Amino acid sequence: MISARIELLKGTSTLVDAPPEGTVYKNLNIWLGTYGFATPENIEDATISFKVEKSWLTDNKLSKNDISLAKWESGNWIELSTTLLKDDSDYVYYEVHTTSFSPFAIVGKFVPTVPESTVTEPVSTESAEPEPTDGVSTEGEDEEDERSWLPGFTSVFAITGLFAVAYAMMRRRRN
Repeated sequence: MISARIELLKGTSTLVDAPPEGTVYKNLNIWLGTYGFATPENIEDATISFKVEKSWLTDNKLSKNDISLAKWESGNWIELSTTLLKDDSDYVYYEVHTTSFSPFAIVGKFVPTVPESTVTEPVSTESAEPEPTDGVSTEGEDEEDERSWLPGFTSVFAITGLFAVAYAMMRRRRN
């Protein structure tokens, strides 16, 4: 008989130096046997199955394909190849294979998909005739697209400006 221990943690394991990248669903420690027993030489094909609440995925704007299990190994988080098994009305079920046990974290990483309309084609260096526009001007559209990729950028500068003005006023009052 081999004992197994799974510890569901309230935060990142005290045995690791930093939390994993992404949004953590659950942190856990999994131990098998006594210290030094759970090595690749003693474990042929260990499988860890877990589930994630669909409401958590929705709340964190993640899809069921954005979930993985990360394992702390040699001072780093290693993302394990995670297989989506199935889902029901409340949970999405996953499975991973591992050769050792340690601190783990179920992590959601939002992976943005690139819309087809933003894919740019190579620009030719040859001279080409301009295409007719039927009287519709497209000038300025590219500038608008470039500005929209930093939402809130103007707000950050405005807030920073307000803090700078407030700081200057405080210094003036002290002098």
